[in-house]
Amino acid sequence: MKRNLIHFIMLTAGSLLFSLSLVAFLDPASIVTGGISGVAILASHLLPLGVGGWFLILNLPILAVGVAVFGKRFMLYTLYATLSSSLFSELLARWLLPLIPLTGDSVLSALFGGTICGVGLGLVMRAGGTTGGTDIAVRLLRTKFSHIKEGLFFFVMDMAVVLASAIVFRSVESALYSTLALGACSFAVDLVLYGRMEARLCFIISQKPVLLAECLTKECGVGVTVVSAEGGYRGEERTLLVCAIRAKRYPAVARTVARVDPAAFTVVTSAKEVYGEGFLRYPATKEKA
Repeated sequence: MKRNLIHFIMLTAGSLLFSLSLVAFLDPASIVTGGISGVAILASHLLPLGVGGWFLILNLPILAVGVAVFGKRFMLYTLYATLSSSLFSELLARWLLPLIPLTGDSVLSALFGGTICGVGLGLVMRAGGTTGGTDIAVRLLRTKFSHIKEGLFFFVMDMAVVLASAIVFRSVESALYSTLALGACSFAVDLVLYGRMEARLCFIISQKPVLLAECLTKECGVGVTVVSAEGGYRGEERTLLVCAIRAKRYPAVARTVARVDPAAFTVVTSAKEVYGEGFLRYPATKEKA
């Protein structure tokens, strides 16, 4: 019960931020970030209906298809986020009307609009739902290509809408600003979903492997894997210590290695993604409840 409540709070907050980005920044500056929200912005400039109304109309058939593919919980969350986004968009458009546009600078509109949009989408997806549209398509692709992050899928799929914006608004500048907003949105989505992952992978060959492994574990709180190895030149037996650590812990690890075994041979490389205890959770492979 508590978990569901937290999810609905995240869905509501994400939907509100998503709607705020459309109404307060992107739509007034004729900037789109792609997807159904981008199509809704384009449609609202061509036909007399608000962004929220178009967003709901365009999402209904996609949601109908999604029900047959995904579980009930996922579709419930998605339906809630979609309806909330539509409602918030209409309400914010009325409440903020005297203040819109908040800025006349298109660069600021693109950066703030794209970032707020990405944070909103990230919260909705982290809660287990989507705002419909291309979000559902991304979920389908993620079941097949789980090693590719959501942000990249959004960026590639939404570029078509961004290019269409240049035609609708008859402005190449609009498409360029939209690309800037799209990049900010993609970055923010990945940041909310995955956090700022900065990790190091250390390979240490030491003459004091037992003592060093013990010090790294107790003093630095680092998990260490001990691997038996053999030198390629002389064929001597070696002990290789392997540990994945967050970047902020690396200085402490380096000091410990230097103190315990100054003659240790250490190779340090960046780790783009680390899954498991203390790091990222594995991507979900099933969406059905």
